Amino acid sequence: MQIVTRDNVLDIQSAPIAPHLQPPVLLPPGETELAYISNRLKRQFGRGVLEVWFAAVEYGNIAVPRYYNVQATGKKSFVAPRGGDLVADFRRIFTRRIQRLDRFPICWLEGTTLIGELGTVNKNSHQKPRDEGTEYSIIRKVIQCL
Repeated sequence: MQIVTRDNVLDIQSAPIAPHLQPPVLLPPGETELAYISNRLKRQFGRGVLEVWFAAVEYGNIAVPRYYNVQATGKKSFVAPRGGDLVADFRRIFTRRIQRLDRFPICWLEGTTLIGELGTVNKNSHQKPRDEGTEYSIIRKVIQCL
């Protein structure tokens, strides 16, 4: 798999670079084909956030994140809120039932091809407009599994 940044193409097998270390990119909004890369749990704005990285296949496998609010219960463990976006996305794309929200099956994403909706982040954390050139793309929602 290759990841394309603004300046060059990186081959993941020969030079493994975590997607969260790459610069953010701006892609046109709309639906696109996605492939799962990785995920990590972190604290953002004082809350637990599950950061799931996908490759936008139509744009040369550029890494794009999807952020889910979760309750962090440890360094690598979390509980997904029952009415949250993570549970809603999984119910939309998989037909299997999720047994426990504290043992969330992120591994189901491995090897799947998905359709997701790209959006542009154009406001900062204080809801002020971002400067031109500092906008970037994220995945707003995962729509279906192919």
